[in-house]
Amino acid sequence: MRSFVASAAVVAVSLITGNAFAHDFGSVGMRPDSNVSMMLSPSAHDERICNGYFSTGKVVARINGGAPKTVPAGRCIDARAQTLSIDNPQGGMTHVFFGRSGRQNI
Repeated sequence: MRSFVASAAVVAVSLITGNAFAHDFGSVGMRPDSNVSMMLSPSAHDERICNGYFSTGKVVARINGGAPKTVPAGRCIDARAQTLSIDNPQGGMTHVFFGRSGRQNI
């Protein structure tokens, strides 16, 4: 019963603070001709978005709905981001990593 109450408290605090559906860091594997959009944080933070070294193609990132930025395999971009949309327009598998700048090494 105690663990249930503790879990419910954590969920309630997350919902109140607005972080229930935000992604501070993570990664996503993408098939060819796919895209993904996500909310990184309720407010903009310095983020690093990297295309994995072993990805077989470039990805196109749109940060906060702005102009598209191409990220080749093994490269990163830094931006002040709240939302992120990633497209994999080429014919290879890609693995994209993202996280707050200075928080973790990607």
